[in-house]
Amino acid sequence: SVEAKVVAHWPGIPITTRGLSGLKEGDVIPLDPERLRDVEITIAGKPKFRGRLGSFDQKSAVQIIEQITQY
Repeated sequence: SVEAKVVAHWPGIPITTRGLSGLKEGDVIPLDPERLRDVEITIAGKPKFRGRLGSFDQKSAVQIIEQITQY
């Protein structure tokens, strides 16, 4: 069994470089509610799945809805 880093992110969130450079602890980046259904899950740096943000057992979770076969 080998451990691999798993990351869930939202590709294409529009933010300017000025906006990025001004971010500080406590700031909020608003997400369009439609983006909650477009989460990309990468494993070891490679996109493998698409999913949607939700909750499970009172914790935040990502439900996998499709496997990415090519990128």
